[in-house]
Amino acid sequence: MMPGLLEPKSTKDVYSKEEVFPIICNYYISKANTLLDVPGKPDFTGIKNYLNRALSYATTDALRQTVYTRLNSINVMVFIYKADVAASRRTMSGFAKALEYLAKASSLDPGEVEKALINQKIQLIKDATIALKTK
Repeated sequence: MMPGLLEPKSTKDVYSKEEVFPIICNYYISKANTLLDVPGKPDFTGIKNYLNRALSYATTDALRQTVYTRLNSINVMVFIYKADVAASRRTMSGFAKALEYLAKASSLDPGEVEKALINQKIQLIKDATIALKTK
């Protein structure tokens, strides 16, 4: 029995992969979720590790899509974070690097909210670049 899972009401001698693997997949997705609840910066490496484990047990298109969407969202967040750090240098090279990271985040097909955030950050960086050039 995996920690955190309830015992089934009835048992069988043999279970098929299609019966067991979704349970294991959801278990690893749940473990990834618990790492998001930890105070401070999320452990993206740990979350990705659990999601990649979940992917190994994703036997349906819906489960695979769920895991891929989550992995993609994490990659988008990481690129946005890297862009913020690069832009915080307030140099031309920092702004250029930030725009590269945001382009990478954009290429990952983010959701509507993330797209809006990325576009807003791109515009802010372009404005900051113009302001730096005019100094």
